[in-house]
Amino acid sequence: MGLLARFLCGLLDREPWGPGRLLWRRPATLLAAALVAVHLVASPLQLVRAAIRTGDGSLEQVSDSIPADPGIRRQLVVIVNLPSAVAVSYSFFIRTVKGQPIPAQTLVLASGAPLSVYRADARTLRVRWEGSQERLFRASDNPMTLRERVGLAGADIEVTALTEDGWPAEAVFRFDRDLEDPALRWLRWATDNGHGRFVTAVPPSIGGTALVR
Repeated sequence: MGLLARFLCGLLDREPWGPGRLLWRRPATLLAAALVAVHLVASPLQLVRAAIRTGDGSLEQVSDSIPADPGIRRQLVVIVNLPSAVAVSYSFFIRTVKGQPIPAQTLVLASGAPLSVYRADARTLRVRWEGSQERLFRASDNPMTLRERVGLAGADIEVTALTEDGWPAEAVFRFDRDLEDPALRWLRWATDNGHGRFVTAVPPSIGGTALVR
C-alpha cells in the first residue's frame, strides 16, 4: 500500500520519474486506477470470502448473530460491549458479501474491558470502564481531554473521567431519544464455550446500574 500511495502521488505531482508524454501518462493513469480498485475494493471483499470458504467460521458466526430483519436498516444499533470493535467492521464486510441488511448506524459504547453502565435518566447512560480498554482507534500522543465532547448522529458523548495515563475512564452518552425507543436496537457481547456472539441487551432502568463483562 505504501508503494501504491507513492506511485499515485508521483503521478498527481508529475514527479520527474513519471511519464512525461501524454501517450504514456494515460496508460499509467489507467494502471493506477486498476491498482486502487484491486487494493481498496476487491482485496477486502476477497479476504472475507476466503475466511468463509476456509472454514474459519468465527467471524461469520459473529456477523450472523447481528439481527437480519429488514427493520435494522432504519435503526441505530447500540453495542454495549465487545472484545474488539474491529469485529463490527469485519461483520459488515461479511454481511455485504452475503446480502444481509446492515444497520443504518452503529454505536459501540466500549470495547476491551468490563464496564458498569448507570442510567441517569430516560436518555442518558454513564459508562465506566473497570479495566484496560482497547486503544486501536486513538493514538497515544493524541489523548482525549476531560469534558471533551464528541457529537454523533443520535448521541452526544462527553468524557467525564480520565485514567492516570490520560485515557477515558468514564463517559456520558446522551441519546436524542428515550433508550426504549424502537429506533434503537441494543446488543451486547456474550461468550458460550469459547465462542463469542451478539445477543439482545436491555438498558438498565432509570437509576439502575448494569455490570457488563
